[in-house]
Amino acid sequence: MFLRLKCFYFRVLLSVMKRSAIPASAKVVSPASPSPGTACQPTLEAHLLPSVETHWRKYRNRLKRCQKSFSEEAVHALRISLRQLIALLESIEVMEHLAALGSACSQLKKQLKLFNALRDFQVHLALLDKPSTTRPILHDFVRRLRKKEAKWIHRLAEVIPSFKTSDIKKRIAKGLRRFATNDQCQPMELQGRARKALEIAYDEVLQRRNAIEAGNPVSIHRLRVAFKKYRYMLMALHPVLPGIPRPCFEQMKKMQMAMGNIQDQYVLGLEFDAFLHQQNPRKQIALQPLRQPMERKLQRATTRFLRRVETFDSFAPRLLFAPAEP
Repeated sequence: MFLRLKCFYFRVLLSVMKRSAIPASAKVVSPASPSPGTACQPTLEAHLLPSVETHWRKYRNRLKRCQKSFSEEAVHALRISLRQLIALLESIEVMEHLAALGSACSQLKKQLKLFNALRDFQVHLALLDKPSTTRPILHDFVRRLRKKEAKWIHRLAEVIPSFKTSDIKKRIAKGLRRFATNDQCQPMELQGRARKALEIAYDEVLQRRNAIEAGNPVSIHRLRVAFKKYRYMLMALHPVLPGIPRPCFEQMKKMQMAMGNIQDQYVLGLEFDAFLHQQNPRKQIALQPLRQPMERKLQRATTRFLRRVETFDSFAPRLLFAPAEP
């Protein structure tokens, strides 16, 4: 089956190369490095189609690794592959309005969502690791988190081997076939569509940025989700859209991590509140002072982030990319 998929990608790529006046004998290399003597950027198709194949192969290999040997490292690598593949497919789907790719993305997102709870408990344990060694009163809470972590590890270890990819692969192939055989679209028009896809994603970021409420971490999380989608789309498309400075990706990653820290502190507080509610009154009184440091950490992280919130303006597509050539 994998061999047939590779043959499909090869046929599609050949058709793209012919339409883009790229010699069929030329080796497909990184789009950021054109062939000697060629001044132009590679076409969007010639970049995206091999890129989908690369990310699909990476996702399948990491999924197999998880299915064979379930570990925190393997799960983390699989989550990254899922996000990268989803961002790439969503970029094409937005550009071409391909329902098949949208359906494939939905199935991949369902897989990704299954890891959210486990990731939260592992982050909570990492945040509490140091204080738990000096505050014995927190040991019961840490034990509760470890039980929940173990429960999700056991559940995912049973679910992951049942992940099916054949239907997702068929939908991706169907969508790419329509994308690659679109003879009406010229390379510069495709670049314009790519920019439009990024502008749509960035507009969503701005809307959620403007809707932030300082005392509402959920509003910051909503911004984080939109910004993460935009960042991954930008990483997927930037090789064929000239002008983006490399340091920009590091700045975007730091902003995403800052919002992630707020979300982690907020969810940890909710988990602790649920634990506190289940204790007897005497223990609640003893534990209540430990909630205040958690709240202060959340407030400090939120304040630091809000001071930099205007930074999002510098990530606008119109500022990152050079104007398209006529």
